[in-house]
Amino acid sequence: MKTSTNGIASKDRDYECESDEKFLEEELQNQAIIKPPDGGFGWAVVAAAFVANAVVDGIGFTCGDLLLPLWMEQFGTNKAETALGPALLSGFYLLSGPIASALANKFGCNNLIVIGSLVSTVGFILAGLAPNLPLLCLTFGVIVGIGFGFIFLSSIVIVSQYFDNNRALATGIAVCGSGIGTMAFAYVNPIILDTFGGNWRHYCFFAAGVAFCVSFCRFLYKPLRPTESQVRKITKITTEFMESHKDISPEFIKADEDDEHILAGVNYERFNNRSQTLGSGMFSNRPCLSSIELHAKERHTKDLWSHQDLATAISREAIDDLNRPLSKVDLFYPGSLSNLAKRTSLAHSKNKLSASVANLEAKSHLMLSSAALNNEVEGVDNKNWRSGVKNALKGIIDVTLFKSVTFVIFAISGFLTFSCFFVPYIFLGQQAMSKGVSESQKGTIIMYLGLVNTIARVACGYLADLPSVDALQVSNIAITMGGLATMCIPFLTEYYMFALYTIPFALGAACFSALRSVICVDLFGIERLTSAFGVLLLFMGFAALCGPPFAGFLGDVTNNMDVSFYVMGALMAVSGIIGFPLKKIARWESSKNEKVHVDEETTLASELKPLKA
Repeated sequence: MKTSTNGIASKDRDYECESDEKFLEEELQNQAIIKPPDGGFGWAVVAAAFVANAVVDGIGFTCGDLLLPLWMEQFGTNKAETALGPALLSGFYLLSGPIASALANKFGCNNLIVIGSLVSTVGFILAGLAPNLPLLCLTFGVIVGIGFGFIFLSSIVIVSQYFDNNRALATGIAVCGSGIGTMAFAYVNPIILDTFGGNWRHYCFFAAGVAFCVSFCRFLYKPLRPTESQVRKITKITTEFMESHKDISPEFIKADEDDEHILAGVNYERFNNRSQTLGSGMFSNRPCLSSIELHAKERHTKDLWSHQDLATAISREAIDDLNRPLSKVDLFYPGSLSNLAKRTSLAHSKNKLSASVANLEAKSHLMLSSAALNNEVEGVDNKNWRSGVKNALKGIIDVTLFKSVTFVIFAISGFLTFSCFFVPYIFLGQQAMSKGVSESQKGTIIMYLGLVNTIARVACGYLADLPSVDALQVSNIAITMGGLATMCIPFLTEYYMFALYTIPFALGAACFSALRSVICVDLFGIERLTSAFGVLLLFMGFAALCGPPFAGFLGDVTNNMDVSFYVMGALMAVSGIIGFPLKKIARWESSKNEKVHVDEETTLASELKPLKA
């Protein structure tokens, strides 16, 4: 009887402690989240991101058309071989996205953009010294591509950190740098090349100097920091809780150093089991408390919370951890968060967390992504940065997405779209010249691509903020039109025809680029946006690697580019067509998974019933 009484009392204390922890968690979250300024200095950040995007996409989109003929002449190679250089740049620009996200999460956007700038600068310098095409592909393609990917990712992430309600406008302005940069470099490149006497190596050195200048954006990419008032409040709330619960949970204050599964007295299984039932897309149970406990455990100090300096340091570290980029499930969402909840009518009963999206409007509830959870659970220690990056990558690259038919089709669609995406930027100018268009007119065609891209991105930014607009269907229509227009390139014979072609193609490319994150939210829910976006970047990266060389190969085999444009345009059109039924497939999957989760909850409830009794 005594044992039974003690067991009941122990359970009561456990329930009491868990209830108190839940209340504490809510209180901590209200104080720990750093509110984006939604303006002010944020507009300086947007300006810096605009410049960074202008450099990266300006050089990336125009270098192929400019340098391909010169490389073919220099190295005596064919179109397929030579196109591998620009293709590798574009491919690794995208493939480096998940790694860049993990690095931004660990080191901050201000440091990542410096790394990206220096890597691309070194790549351009080495490319200017490359004695053969393979080394040129390694330096100009792989190294510069990775550097550009780091710059691009840091510029997207930092804008999301600074804006919530005005994010659609801020993101729209920042990504407009892509189109403006394309226009600017399409105009400047021939002038620079003529200044250097047509020497492409000197142009690479010039590009290295431009890439290096991007590193100065770090002075504007300032990470958001907690106020002293926030730190004091978190410290006070936590210290009071610890002191008042010594009798209930003494191990909460000083954990067993030898038990790797106890987070300062909180059973890791309690968190892990819940996160498994929810899927790897989100963790939202006790993120603040968990982080504080982890940092407390690292100190290995008796009566830790009686030391004000240590308690303050732990609070500051926990706030920083919980405001890392990947802790925000809406990190890659380009629209305003005030309209986000309205977009989630479809998303997503897969894991019962759709309702929590409404909390984003209040800005007081932090939904911690699985990447951040793993980073904290398996090691927040700054010395173990490799582990932090590795664990962040685990959350970004979510292989369970491939269980979804909807995602597989969407990924294939993205692959087909990006297999054609860079082909016109590389080969359209040469095709126009083969039809009698002059060298100067050829440059303006690429400028038109940049102009339409800019206008389309602004329009898409506006559409992304309208919950009533079906982003998926808008994107599908635009992509299909772009693909069909590309198939018509062999029939174009006049300059004005090529100029008109830029409208449907750039519109399709811009819609897919600007709306893909919104589509991910519509199809998979905000809780899986980061992982879906990360995996999609890999598909698009491999497509960018394969597309231009394949188009060049077809051109070499047939001695003209007609077949290349037929095939690549058809692939792009097909990518739009297969995307039309995705909403219906997503609804079917959603209802199917909902039934599975209802069955699981029923089983779990029946198992827990004896415990409550």
